[in-house]
Amino acid sequence: MNRGLRLLTWNIGSACIHKEALLQLLADNDPHLCFLQESQLRHGMVNILRRELKPLRYDILEGKHGLCTIVRFGLNVAPIAAWEADTDFRVQRLALQVGGQRILVRHRHAHSGSARKRKDFNNALALEPCGSLVMDVGDFNERPDGSWLEEAHVL
Repeated sequence: MNRGLRLLTWNIGSACIHKEALLQLLADNDPHLCFLQESQLRHGMVNILRRELKPLRYDILEGKHGLCTIVRFGLNVAPIAAWEADTDFRVQRLALQVGGQRILVRHRHAHSGSARKRKDFNNALALEPCGSLVMDVGDFNERPDGSWLEEAHVL
């Protein structure tokens, strides 16, 4: 039975502290992608977590600023370069290939301390020449304003 593309996102706080809960979440829900914010993976912890994920048939793509994505084996996902507007924001960019379609995945952790920063980022996203297949995921810490999507014609 095809249940579609299953995604999870979690502002985990620390993947080391919550490792057992994360592994159980993956085992229980069997997602294709799990996006983590505030992972706090330091001092070789990525490799330790990678070893723990392997029996569950997952790998990890580490981003910057505490962002990382856990990817099910066999899924065609690759990190891609930051866009110029990303420099002041916590963003991980991935290319997801599904059949003949390539999808830009923008995994972000919001600039929760500043409404102005969030607005600037949303405005920058609206100007990005990214095509029509885009997924924005992450911990936004606000009610997203979808008006920029209509302006960018990416719906």
